[in-house]
Amino acid sequence: MSASTTRLRIYSGEGSFIGSGRDRNEDAAFQGRIPLGYLAAVADGMGGHEHGDTAARTTLDALVAAVEQETEDPVAALKAGFAAANQAVREQSTARNAVMGATCVAAIIAQGRLHVAHVGDARLYLLRGANLYSLTRDHSIFQEIADIKGPVAATGFAPTLKHIMSRSVGAEAEIAPTIRAPIPLTAGDAVLLCSDGLTGTLDDKRIRRILAGGTPREAAARLIEAVEQEGGEDNATAVVLRVDADAGREQGRYLTFDELLSMSVQTADGNVHPIIDAVINPSSWAVVELRLDLAAVEKDASCTIAITDIGPIAGPDEPLVTPQRTEALVDMGHGELRHN
Repeated sequence: MSASTTRLRIYSGEGSFIGSGRDRNEDAAFQGRIPLGYLAAVADGMGGHEHGDTAARTTLDALVAAVEQETEDPVAALKAGFAAANQAVREQSTARNAVMGATCVAAIIAQGRLHVAHVGDARLYLLRGANLYSLTRDHSIFQEIADIKGPVAATGFAPTLKHIMSRSVGAEAEIAPTIRAPIPLTAGDAVLLCSDGLTGTLDDKRIRRILAGGTPREAAARLIEAVEQEGGEDNATAVVLRVDADAGREQGRYLTFDELLSMSVQTADGNVHPIIDAVINPSSWAVVELRLDLAAVEKDASCTIAITDIGPIAGPDEPLVTPQRTEALVDMGHGELRHN
């Protein structure tokens, strides 16, 4: 899925796993366009509470509805969204005569900036280049002890403290989400929103490797597959966003990755060789090499040519930029690519 904000193009993917120890999925996710730009959110019905799946879905339904009413200020939108979610969950709890709650992380991308708010232990990460940054800090009793006494001292307390939230949706009459200062985004950045079922199973190093190695759909799928392979017991949900180049390219004609592979390179000797694959730089989504079919020269032969050796790859109007294997759209017209 792709969507454009005023300055950026956003590609997205998501996945979820029920968990080996659960009989229902109490996570919920949302991502899509809003008047301000683009919104993504993950909510997790709190373990041990009744109707966790209803709490998570109620949280997101109310948050999205409130955020969509704001057209000027992302921070005001996030505050309104969490306040509406808190009220909605408390109303559901009263109506059902049950204890209900959820953790939630939400992000708005507007005017080229990332705005983040959260309560509980649902997290958001930013991958920039080779570095993974955690942009949220768990609202848990365990984290508060770690903040005061240090992480080593905190490990001496009961592990169950990690699952006791100090803030959550529906817990109090007033909610106080943590809202970060906006972060400017650049092409190549990746954003991960996830529930604690994922971070409780995969460490940050593994998350970083998976995020860096595929499109948003592929990364989300591989994160969930990794949780499943590790025998994760809890519900696990991932929403992955990838920031692409300036959205001004939308005015041109776009080709899919498959259409790129239907084209050919004509070398200086006059021979035309079909493109059978392209190598992508995962940090910038730029094509760095093309793999050519040389069967016309020698049976089953092929070779790889660096883009720097071929020179700029141009269609009728624009150079070839930022394709993604399964999702992105490419500025390029039909034709032959010449290698002189």
